[in-house]
Amino acid sequence: MVKSKRARINISRVFLLAIFFLIQSGCKELYGQSSPDQKEILLNNPAIRIQATEAVNMMYNFDFDESHKRFIWIKNDYPNHPMGYFLLGLSEWWKIIPDVNNNSYDQNFLAYMDTTIGMAKAMGDKKSENVEKVFFLAAAWAFKARLNSERENYTKASFSGRKALEYLQESRKYIDWSPEFSFGEGLYNYYREWIPENYKYLKPVMIFFPKGDKKTGVKLLEKNVKESFYTKTEAQYWLMKIYDEEGDYKNSLRLADYLHTTFPNNPYFHRYYTKLEFIAGNLQKTETLSRDLLHRIDGKWPGYEATSGRYASFFLGYIYQFRDGDLNLARYHYENCLRFAESNDAEETGYFLWAQAYLARMDDKLGDKESALSRYEIIKEKSERKSELWKEAKKYIKENKPSKSFLFF
Repeated sequence: MVKSKRARINISRVFLLAIFFLIQSGCKELYGQSSPDQKEILLNNPAIRIQATEAVNMMYNFDFDESHKRFIWIKNDYPNHPMGYFLLGLSEWWKIIPDVNNNSYDQNFLAYMDTTIGMAKAMGDKKSENVEKVFFLAAAWAFKARLNSERENYTKASFSGRKALEYLQESRKYIDWSPEFSFGEGLYNYYREWIPENYKYLKPVMIFFPKGDKKTGVKLLEKNVKESFYTKTEAQYWLMKIYDEEGDYKNSLRLADYLHTTFPNNPYFHRYYTKLEFIAGNLQKTETLSRDLLHRIDGKWPGYEATSGRYASFFLGYIYQFRDGDLNLARYHYENCLRFAESNDAEETGYFLWAQAYLARMDDKLGDKESALSRYEIIKEKSERKSELWKEAKKYIKENKPSKSFLFF
């Protein structure tokens, strides 16, 4: 039996979290050891911090051309250090994030991460060099694990995850030499408890790992936002999603607003902010943000693609249907939502299914039962069994599908 795309996505993301969780568990051992000379660590060099942060902020704002130039400068200024190659790889990763199904950046991303690994392995034996050596080896292998998990290359993901953990375990001999490491421990504490809560079948596996604490995890990530340099935006990105997961929409919206305001050209932050404004019931703001999303997709802005289009079109359809009562305009946007979903194989997502449902209800009221039945057949096929929409579709089909007639001679 072939797994549905929804099932495959769930497996992929659970596997990614499991690998990520395994990697983060190694971070808990970084504390309380001897410290190298901070001045010798390139990551702690104030001039490099300023130079790298400017470039990283450009990257988060999807100004990849300019950030690429800055990362090349770092690579050329420090030709024997893995930092430049890692940042170039991170840039490719953020090109992937708006649509993880797009594999056009995979080759460059993996090449940069492999080069990072090679450069890090070649670093010397001084304590400061070893700290950065294991840091970049762990990070590069971890990112490879994340991508291979998304691509369902589970053997490669497992291998990469084990390598990342190996180097993080090697880091145990060093002190918590940077507040950046509170990011890893924060994620460990939160997801150590989140995974078994949301995926019951993983409970037996999780008992082999030290207990975490979701509240502690959130506090550590909040601390990371205040004190860290390189991982601040990543911590805000994860906190935004965690607050959303926990139903704390006020804080999630606060962070989304900040991230979108700070990086207005980042399509992922733009899309997430729009979603949270919709959840909050701020329909005027949602309308403005959604129209801007569609405008940028039409203008082929970097990273603005079908996923953002699916979100924006659904929100506009809902607004015009329920706020304005304009069913023609609502239908237009719902149909756009379906087209965007079909264009990137997202026909099992919530916005696609709810757009079909609203259109089916409109069709039924107009007396077009044939079209309504066709839509409900799609909903029944694509939605999760026993879900609200699945039950609605099953009921409608049962009550309205013509019975087969037979001729007897």
